[in-house]
Amino acid sequence: MNIWMLKQDCSNYASVYSVPEFTADEIQSFDGRPKAAEWQGLNVKIYDEDKTLPISDFLGFTIPIFSEKAVEVLHPLLDGSAEILDVNLQNRRFYAVNVIAVLDVLDRENSKYLTYRDGQRIMVIKDYAFIKNVELMQHNIFKLAEEPVRRPFVSDVFKNTVEQNGLTGFDFKLVWTDNIK
Repeated sequence: MNIWMLKQDCSNYASVYSVPEFTADEIQSFDGRPKAAEWQGLNVKIYDEDKTLPISDFLGFTIPIFSEKAVEVLHPLLDGSAEILDVNLQNRRFYAVNVIAVLDVLDRENSKYLTYRDGQRIMVIKDYAFIKNVELMQHNIFKLAEEPVRRPFVSDVFKNTVEQNGLTGFDFKLVWTDNIK
């Protein structure tokens, strides 16, 4: 079992920004709290439209934004772990993926991290280790309780589904391997 950090390939594909731009409070609110009930949609534009970077299935932005094709392919893996919220990009259908599965699965004994002065709250995690439990096994996309506003993590199943379906713009950083079956 592997756990991957989900990233956007912003070097080879277009990135977007919201119009109006997200405030710090709006960005911080994507911490696992459901948003579907009050979601009004989101308008985004491509950064530096003169560039020739293509639009991918995973747009570079503060929160994950997937194409309609990516949502169709990944929907079974997102169900129960994320909300799919409407986004408009020049009259194209895209979706913000609000990850609501925030799991308490960080293995603090085997992870490397820095804490704030209180010695309890984690400031930054340098090396991840996870507790392989039922909760971890039930989610193909999730965030950590210690880092609910940071990038989501995904399973091998998620990564393999992206690759097998030729979805573009996705980048994965391996952060943990558990060789125990």
